[in-house]
Amino acid sequence: MSPYSIGDWIEVNAEVYREHRHFHGKRGAITAKDYVDRYDGQAWRVLLESGGEITLYEKEMNLVDWNIDKSKPVQSSTINDAVNSPSYYTQGYANGAEVIDIAEALPYNRGAALKYLARAGKKENEIEDLQKALWYIKRELERIGASA
Repeated sequence: MSPYSIGDWIEVNAEVYREHRHFHGKRGAITAKDYVDRYDGQAWRVLLESGGEITLYEKEMNLVDWNIDKSKPVQSSTINDAVNSPSYYTQGYANGAEVIDIAEALPYNRGAALKYLARAGKKENEIEDLQKALWYIKRELERIGASA
């Protein structure tokens, strides 16, 4: 069984393959399981704080516990806290991770769009959440000089 799961924060360690050397020491969040190599094992997709997404093998990563204490079970009082941790923030995410942990590592508009996309359908109005995400995406495109 793998020690990693989606939502975990990792740091790229010194054992990286040559093509990933320049990522050594960078941090990011695991976004998805990728392929399994018969020699190197499980590969994971990682969204880096500095931008971009790469695929890393488990031997190339070290777990970093940012804002997630996996040694403590999630308390029901935490789940029902409508201000600090509404249930829809953690519902359906691995290890009780919150989208905000990943969003904070992104530029503002991208992080805001990610939050609305991830939480769409978990509150009252799914369409409104998707429209808000689109609004932030368009704003980010304008910011970087692209046409929407």
